[in-house]
Amino acid sequence: MFSTTLARADYGCQHVPGDVGVEVPKLKKQIDGALSVGGAGLGGSLLKLGLVDELRLFVRPVLLGGGTPCFPQMEARATWNLVDSRTFPGGVVMLRYARSGS
Repeated sequence: MFSTTLARADYGCQHVPGDVGVEVPKLKKQIDGALSVGGAGLGGSLLKLGLVDELRLFVRPVLLGGGTPCFPQMEARATWNLVDSRTFPGGVVMLRYARSGS
């Protein structure tokens, strides 16, 4: 868990202080499998650093007229390939993309 305000983590999470650009590559080496990240802030930081291999977008349109952008402004164009999609009850669609070249 990365946080700029919490001193410790609960619910089976591991508190990881420090720079995400340094800590996430360390975590990726320690685990056998996928490292999941949620949230536009942390996810956007990892996208900008080139540390995201796959995107799973769960889409259920609700128009609110504001909020945190899902993706950060990038300096270079990134290409992603659709590798899977699923429709769930209630109209939610999951779109899974892999970074081009990964």
